[in-house]
Amino acid sequence: MSAWMRRRGLCGEDVNEGVDMRRKPLFIVLAVMALAVVAAVKIGFFDALLVSSAFNQSRERAEQGDAKAQLELGKRYYHGSGVEKDEEQALVWFLKSAEQFNPEAMRLAGLMYNNGQAAVQDPKQALRWLEAAYDASDNMAAYFIGQMYQQGEGVEKNMATAFNWYQKGADRADSWSQWALGNLYQSGFDGHPVDLNSAVKWYRLSAKLGNELGQHEMGRLYNHGIGVEQDLGKAEMWYRRASEQGYWLASNNLAWLLATAKGSGIRNGKAALKVIEGIDLAQLDDLNRAMVLDTFAAAYAEVGRYVDAVMAQEKVIALQQQIKVEPTLISESEARLHAYQQKQAWRE
Repeated sequence: MSAWMRRRGLCGEDVNEGVDMRRKPLFIVLAVMALAVVAAVKIGFFDALLVSSAFNQSRERAEQGDAKAQLELGKRYYHGSGVEKDEEQALVWFLKSAEQFNPEAMRLAGLMYNNGQAAVQDPKQALRWLEAAYDASDNMAAYFIGQMYQQGEGVEKNMATAFNWYQKGADRADSWSQWALGNLYQSGFDGHPVDLNSAVKWYRLSAKLGNELGQHEMGRLYNHGIGVEQDLGKAEMWYRRASEQGYWLASNNLAWLLATAKGSGIRNGKAALKVIEGIDLAQLDDLNRAMVLDTFAAAYAEVGRYVDAVMAQEKVIALQQQIKVEPTLISESEARLHAYQQKQAWRE
């Protein structure tokens, strides 16, 4: 695989035994339906009341200087929960909470400054608040500082400094920093050689903490035998854990493994289709949509739906040609198309 390729109800005795329930007058049926609609409307109405009440309570406590309530209010404005979404108000309340040394509020304020939200982009303020958040024990802040230095976002790009911040976060058991550290060890950087043992170590720690990207990486390493002995059972396990958290790429790679694995103990076309059907193609760009359609085609072929497999693979090739991917990728897709046209499933 190339780097591109991812009702039986139980009822008691009927007290109306002998009565044909299908002969209920129509007005009774309509009355029941009307009651159901009213109940649904009431539920929605009371849910809205609860959200609005929670917002008002948060605002009252926030205005009284409660730092936790200020943080909560900022989040409500940021997400539009119980109030119209307002990033400027979100930042106002995050800052009020941050000024009372709330670590999470510090981090969120820093991220808003870094991302240019609330019409404000200020890298210095971003770094100030993120560093303050880390000093106040918000471990995830180290990851975001590392990202700033790795990407050169508002600061001069410096991989050594990025590495040091990831290490700080990783040492405090921040799963995102551990994942990022694994990435650097896997690829090498600024004269630092590739270190697969260290990459596996940090990916595994991140995965065990529940990080979906760390879990996906462990799946990929076991799938291809990178830094570990190849083990498709473990690859399936880690891919599935990440997939169950909604990570679409893990879902794609899990489905591909289930559809194309040479080992019959792993291969399961029906399971592959179930997984891949959970991905929303509309949310993907053309390149990633082509990759997922490629997996659809393999899964269709594995269950004997060769017509569907051919149609899906033809869409893959059309997308690849449209976005002008590398010719080798198109050649690989054409090879799979030929196999499906010959009513042959694909084996990786």
